[in-house]
Formats: sequence, C-alpha cells, structure tokens
Amino acid sequence: MIVVSFNLRRDVEEDGENRFENRKHFVAETILHKQPDIIGFQEALPEMAAFLKEALADYTVLGCGRDKQLQDEYTLVAVKRARFDVMEMRTMWLSHTPHKPGSRYREQSICPRTCTMVLLWDLQEKEPVRIYNTHLDHIGSGARLLGARQILKTIPAEKLMPQAPVVVMGDFNALPEDPEVRVFSREGSLVDLTASVGGTFHDFGKLSPGEKIDYIFADSRFTMKKAGVWTERNGRMYLSDHDPVFVEMSTK
Repeated sequence: MIVVSFNLRRDVEEDGENRFENRKHFVAETILHKQPDIIGFQEALPEMAAFLKEALADYTVLGCGRDKQLQDEYTLVAVKRARFDVMEMRTMWLSHTPHKPGSRYREQSICPRTCTMVLLWDLQEKEPVRIYNTHLDHIGSGARLLGARQILKTIPAEKLMPQAPVVVMGDFNALPEDPEVRVFSREGSLVDLTASVGGTFHDFGKLSPGEKIDYIFADSRFTMKKAGVWTERNGRMYLSDHDPVFVEMSTK
C-alpha cells in the first residue's frame, strides 16, 4: 500500500508560474502516473478540491472546508476506488468543540484547523485501515500540541472497528525534534515511517535543504518497505512548495 501526504499550497497569484492554477494538471498527471493508494492533501481550497474530484477519476476524494461555511482550506483524503470501500468519514475541528465548524484553540492563529478521518475496507488485503489527515497550526506550537493530543485521544475512542490499524499523516508545521511531533510516538505509540526522509518544505526551491514538516506515522502493525519524497519538476514548475512524502507499507 502506497500512502502519500501532499501539501498542495493554496492557489495564490503571488506564486506566479507555480500558482496552483498553473500546476494543477501537472499535479494530477503525476498522481495518475504514480497511482498511490491513499493521499492526504492539505491546503486545498474549494475550487482546488473540485478540480481534484474531477481530474482524479480513479479516486474517491473526501473532506470539507475548515471555516463556518465549510469553505476555505480542506484536509482531503483521496482513496483508490478499486481498492477501498469507504466505511466511515468525518471531519473534526482541532478545538475544544471539535464538532463546531470553524472552531479553534485560543492559543492558535486565526485559521481553524481540521483533521479528516476515513475508515476504509481494503478489498485487496481483506482488512480495515483508519486514516487521519491533518494540517497543524502554522504559528502556535501550543496549538499544534493540543491538536496532536486531540487526534491521539480520538483514536482509542473510535466505535466502528476500533481494532483497525491506524495511519496519521499531514503537514505538522514542526520539526522532528519538536514536542508536537514527538508526542505521536511518545504518547501515541506511533512510528514515524518517514523518519529517514529529509526536508519536505522548500518554498518552490528557495530553501536548500528544505525543512522536514510533513509526516506519515502509523501503528506498529505496519511495516515500512520504502519511504521518500516526490521530486518531479516540469521545467521550473514544482508540484508544490512541499515535496509530497510517501511510504510504501504493509501490515505485518
């Protein structure tokens, strides 16, 4: 099973030739060529989500926007139609009121943050898998830690197939040594399957080496066979200001 975490970078004019409107077909063509099984997208605006749903015909694309009207950025999960049945899907807000759209922690930026959970039945392996895709706050370390702990608290409280192996991924906006990243292994007993991966955020090539802020964690029932980043370029065009991080993995 190949899992990818992919911060798309929201569509803004200031990115010039690398704005999403210009990159979108390159992004879709790369995904359709590589055919990963599961993708967690971050920073997808509504029009970007609509494009992905149309362009990625082999995938079911799930999620909603983070603000009160369910607009603004999505944390989407895309899954291979031919491989997975979707058993459950929901979005929770990283806040003290997780079921209130647009809510957030007092300690964080003005941006609400979400986590999209999808419970899948793997038709190939005949077993369930539970995916959490998130984008932690870009300003508040305290908010990131609260959000991470909220996700970890949610995992053992799941009612439908609570035994399902778990994958948590996303843009954590933090470095590997930061508490909001280490908490996933220290308090959640999850393993960073991307521990061997170097920098992921490069700001369209402006940072070299880039900063590692994108991760794929999983519980110990998964074995990592291969991990890395997608580094495809189309001339001076990048897939995003982040290199998507991927893991080829299997259950023991």
